[in-house]
Amino acid sequence: MASFTQHKDWILYRNESTWENVFCVAEPETLTIYKSDDRQEELGQYIMSTAAKTMTLESPGVPAIAYQAMDGRPHGFMVMLDLKNQEGRTVLYFDGENEANQQAWMNAIAAAAATPKQLEAWIDDFSDIEDDGHARRSSIEHTEGIDWAKFNAPRKSKMAPIDDSMVGALSVKAANLADFEDDMEDVVCSKSTNKRSSLENWDDLDWATLGQPKGNDDSDAEESEEEEEDDD
Repeated sequence: MASFTQHKDWILYRNESTWENVFCVAEPETLTIYKSDDRQEELGQYIMSTAAKTMTLESPGVPAIAYQAMDGRPHGFMVMLDLKNQEGRTVLYFDGENEANQQAWMNAIAAAAATPKQLEAWIDDFSDIEDDGHARRSSIEHTEGIDWAKFNAPRKSKMAPIDDSMVGALSVKAANLADFEDDMEDVVCSKSTNKRSSLENWDDLDWATLGQPKGNDDSDAEESEEEEEDDD
């Protein structure tokens, strides 16, 4: 649909209880009623919000008061608008005097209500600019602070420098660890030596006599001497 800018013309308007021929201007922001087409004397100006609505006597839900206000005017129509600088809504009554003029005004008011308002257009434009700026920033913001002359240089370590006190503490820890390792080696060697010494005791064992009852050592010596004499 083409963008709506303005619709203006003479039209009958119900001002309180009387009908007057006025010059009316419908724009995306406002609906203004003038005394004449020179626009010197303003009879009223109303906000053309997106909630603006037109109705005829044949429209569903038309209020009963409209029948009384537009009695005897078959081409009349009502417009519901927001009050300018006030809270609430107002109802205006017009008479197109013929079907074509009635429809032209109702279409113009509907188009004006549907047209984006200046504030909304500014917000949309600002949002587009903001989105574009954000996209541009997001693509380069991570490069801020980079020294491009050193871009390919190896990165420096982020570890804090070690001072003399830390060196001393590390040396003490290293020495204690070395002493602990030496002590563990002594324990392992001692256990290994004890195991070997217990096995070495079996080297002189006479396995042929293992399990035989042990006799008297003196009688064994005498028997040995007798056997030597018999040999002689």
